[in-house]
Amino acid sequence: MGRVLLVEDDLDVGQMLQASLREIGFPTEWSRRFRDAWFRIEHGNHEVVVADLRLPDGDGTEIVLLATRRGKKVILITSDLGACGTLIPHEVHVLRKPFPVSALIELIEREVGPSPVHA
Repeated sequence: MGRVLLVEDDLDVGQMLQASLREIGFPTEWSRRFRDAWFRIEHGNHEVVVADLRLPDGDGTEIVLLATRRGKKVILITSDLGACGTLIPHEVHVLRKPFPVSALIELIEREVGPSPVHA
């Protein structure tokens, strides 16, 4: 049922996104650090990873590559589209910050189906 891992170091953005996704019925875990996100991708059962490109303790590109190798759907969120480079797989969606939460929800629903609220 659309379990989401949110990887975002910004406290305000992370809290807002997690609350918004939970409110519409997507179970959402939130990691603020690279190592924690890496562990959760390796050992968790998330269907979608929403990852910030820039993290204080690691490269979000590595999170994206690990998640796609593990068969997760990935949405990259960043304010710097130029930093995405050519390493990002073509199946990864990219949202430029700032973005409306509805745009993120639409992408998640496209990947895993409607949230319980929208079903």
